[in-house]
Amino acid sequence: MMDEKLTIWEKSAGSGKHHEKSHKGIELKKFIKQNAEIINRLVALLCAFLIFASGMLVRYTTEKKLREEFKETLSAERFKVEQDTIKRVKEQYGINAQNAEKALIETQAKTVAKVLYPMRNNRENGLHLACWSIFNRVDNKIYSDDLYAVCSANQAYMGWSDDNPVLDELYRIAFEEVTRWHSGIRPMDTGYVYLYWTPSEIYLLDDFGHKFFESDWSKYMDSLG
Repeated sequence: MMDEKLTIWEKSAGSGKHHEKSHKGIELKKFIKQNAEIINRLVALLCAFLIFASGMLVRYTTEKKLREEFKETLSAERFKVEQDTIKRVKEQYGINAQNAEKALIETQAKTVAKVLYPMRNNRENGLHLACWSIFNRVDNKIYSDDLYAVCSANQAYMGWSDDNPVLDELYRIAFEEVTRWHSGIRPMDTGYVYLYWTPSEIYLLDDFGHKFFESDWSKYMDSLG
């Protein structure tokens, strides 16, 4: 009689894992079913929070944009009032054209000085060039022909604010160049509308990549004698 070998069947590791997963799945479904009301409330609360957060973000963005637009409008209206005042005084008191132009130059020099304020630590030649980037834009058909509009345009000039102080030295430079501009003298072509700034250097560029450096300004001033 042949000996028979007894084979004992053992449960594989894989089947145990499958059974464990199935058991966990059943428990999760049971938990969800037993706590359906609580889960629904939590989901509703999460949705409400997301809607609220989204609304607050939209409100913040809108209010910020409105504040910026209001500030720009206020600045433009302030400049308009200044110009209207000059015109009214001229009409009422018979100020001659020469005095009226002087008043306009003084007003424009104050605006230009505010543009120069964030660059106040640069060399003087660079500040003169910064003035001409403004005038070149005013005289260029691509930009506004209003000096204040050019200076206060959004992101046109680094650190621009109508609240910037008008420092005496910056006003002197601005007044000198505004006067030169009004006289019809032009040290460079109107194409130099882009201002390149670093703490140590300022120069102008045109659309073709031509550059007008501070050293070029020195040469121009030397040529005037």
